[in-house]
Amino acid sequence: MSSASETINKLSEALNTLITAYEELQGENNKLEVVITQLKEEKANVQEEKKKLEEEKEKVEQEKNSLQDNLATLSDNSEEQNNSMYNMLDKIELLLSNEVSVPNYEKKDEVPNEVIEKEPILESQAKINEEVSPLLKEDNKEPENNSDNKIDLNRMASLLNGFNK
Repeated sequence: MSSASETINKLSEALNTLITAYEELQGENNKLEVVITQLKEEKANVQEEKKKLEEEKEKVEQEKNSLQDNLATLSDNSEEQNNSMYNMLDKIELLLSNEVSVPNYEKKDEVPNEVIEKEPILESQAKINEEVSPLLKEDNKEPENNSDNKIDLNRMASLLNGFNK
């Protein structure tokens, strides 16, 4: 019996060792199942976050495209406005650069030589002075017109600078 009892003891020890090992494996299995559950939850959270980010990316891309369209439209409009302003400036410069026309002096009827010879020289000089003085006054007025043109040019430039701001 001693051999049978030794065998039973050995089998009992082996069985206890197996039970202990099985319990340890069961504990590790439970821990792994908890980790698996946590990983599945994290995976679901990551996928949900990924989906949100993709939706946000779509919105951002749509907004970007909209902004690019707006930028293109604004660029086209500003180009058109610049072209229009430059055309207006060219026309204004053309109008302002035209020289002020020289007044036409009508030729008065010639006085016959006989009358001139008979008049005294002082009287003829007085008549000439009378006729020439209004003409000189008109010539003196012309530079004022030019200064008016300069004022207009300055006003136009300041107005146009106001449009550019």
